[in-house]
Amino acid sequence: MTTKHFFILFCSVFLTAEEVYPCQSDQKSQKPDSQISISYWNDNFLLEEWFAGVLPKGKDDFITAGFGFQYLTKNDLKYWIYDFSLILLTNKNKNYRTDLIKFLLSKQQDLAFGSFQMGLGLSARRNFGGSEIQSGYHNLFGYRKLEIPYLHESKFGVIILSKFDYKLVSKTDFNIIGTLEGNYITAAGPAKIKTGIKIQYQYFVSFQLDIGYIYYYKTDRWLKPLFGRGFTWGFLTSKKLKKLTTLAFWFSKGRYGFEDEFHFGLTCKFGLSKM
Repeated sequence: MTTKHFFILFCSVFLTAEEVYPCQSDQKSQKPDSQISISYWNDNFLLEEWFAGVLPKGKDDFITAGFGFQYLTKNDLKYWIYDFSLILLTNKNKNYRTDLIKFLLSKQQDLAFGSFQMGLGLSARRNFGGSEIQSGYHNLFGYRKLEIPYLHESKFGVIILSKFDYKLVSKTDFNIIGTLEGNYITAAGPAKIKTGIKIQYQYFVSFQLDIGYIYYYKTDRWLKPLFGRGFTWGFLTSKKLKKLTTLAFWFSKGRYGFEDEFHFGLTCKFGLSKM
C-alpha cells in the first residue's frame, strides 16, 4: 500500500454529512446527553482510484466540497442543535468562486408521531479560504490546481429553518418517515424546500435511503447556476465503532438540485448515552 493510499484510507476512517441525523437517546434518563458530529463531503470519492468505473467521477465544480460541525444536547424529548458548515463553490465556466458559511441554532421536539424542528441562524458568502483548502487537497493527491478568482463581494444574511418529520411506519428495527423541511435565507445563500421519505433499517449496521424532491430558490446571478431543483436520492450506512462512537458514510444524487451530480460524505459522531 502506497503512502498516498494509506493517507486516503486514514481520511476515510478518521476524517468525517451538511446534514447530520440526530440519534435517539435513552428516554428514561433525565440527565442531558450530548453529541458531537464532524462531517466532510465532496463531489469526488476519496478512494476513486480504487473504484474507477464503478463510482462516477465528479466535475470538481459547483458545490465541490463541504465541512460540517454539529453539537447536540438532549434532555427528555427536546434537542438543542448547534450547526456550523463551510461549503466551497466554484463555477469554472464563468470563472468565479466563493465560499458559503452557515451558523444555525435550532430546537427539535420529539412527538408521538414524529418530530418538529425550528431554528435561526446567520449566513455569509465571501472568501473564507476555500481556495487554499482545495489547492492543498489537489497538491496532496496530484490533481491540477484550479486558478479561479474570488468574487469581489461579501454577503450576509439571516436563516430561518423549519422541519417536520412524520412516522409512517415505526418499528424497533424498521422505520419509514415522511419529511418536509425548508429554510429561508435573506441573503448570501440559497433558500430551499425539500420533501420526501426516509426508509431506515437497523441490523448490525444501520441503513437509510432518502428519496425526495428539492427546490432551491432566492438565488442571485452567482448562485443560480450552482443550485437547481429536481428529484434527489441518497443512501447512508452507519456502524457503531465503540460505545459512543459512530461512523457513517453516505452518497447522494441531485443533492443540490441537479440530477447529474453525485456527492459523497463521511460523518463521525461522538456521544449520547444510547445510539
